[in-house]
Amino acid sequence: MAARLEVRNASWNPPGLPTVLHPLKFTLEPGQRLVVVGPNGAGKSTLLRLVYRYLRPSSGSVLIDDTDIWNIGAPAAARTVAVVLQEQPAEFALTVAEIAALGRVPYRRGIVSGRTGDEVITDRVLRLLRLAGLRNRILSTLSGGERQRVMLARALVQEPDLLVLDEPTNHLDIRNQLEILAIVRELGVTVICSLHDLNMAADFADQLLVLHKGRMLAHGDAGEVLNTSLIERAFSVRARRRRSPDGGTSYLTFHL
Repeated sequence: MAARLEVRNASWNPPGLPTVLHPLKFTLEPGQRLVVVGPNGAGKSTLLRLVYRYLRPSSGSVLIDDTDIWNIGAPAAARTVAVVLQEQPAEFALTVAEIAALGRVPYRRGIVSGRTGDEVITDRVLRLLRLAGLRNRILSTLSGGERQRVMLARALVQEPDLLVLDEPTNHLDIRNQLEILAIVRELGVTVICSLHDLNMAADFADQLLVLHKGRMLAHGDAGEVLNTSLIERAFSVRARRRRSPDGGTSYLTFHL
């Protein structure tokens, strides 16, 4: 089941410091994918932290299915929202299967663990992400792409209605980038994601949100939002839209 996400004039500013994210609002309908783009320091990760309940908004609110996320208990929120971060610790002394199974913690009562249903869900997700053959490997022995798939597995084992991805393709080779986004595309859950690659963002997104210096510059359909003048304003680069050699889809190139 996919969730409806609504951000109502949410902002965040650390006490005594300049505002990091100015008030913004948008709605993401169930099953849609929103990609947040912008230069470094634009506020992308801060926005995602508001959505996955790591930061409480300084003003405004974040609603999941019309309920303020801060009015939901932490376990209930964890059953609804899962997150995959761009930097993953490699020093976990746990196996792939053990890390993936951590996604079932929000469903447990007390110290009860190892239920058959949890194992079935974990095994299914490991197969989906081509990790079944690595289930007994320690995380630190895996490549960067494999580790990122393990963290995605942990998130999917949560069976979330909303998936938050903060630069999920960071440091990955092209094949791993495409594989992870292809898997997420087929999940059917609501997704909010930050990406640096604008061509990849446009291909993956139903909606694009552009941030610059903590403010929303644009929000809407990728084909409308990613025009060259807005890209130049947001990223301080010149942009050109080109047609692929076969006359199919267009793509962007960038120049100083």
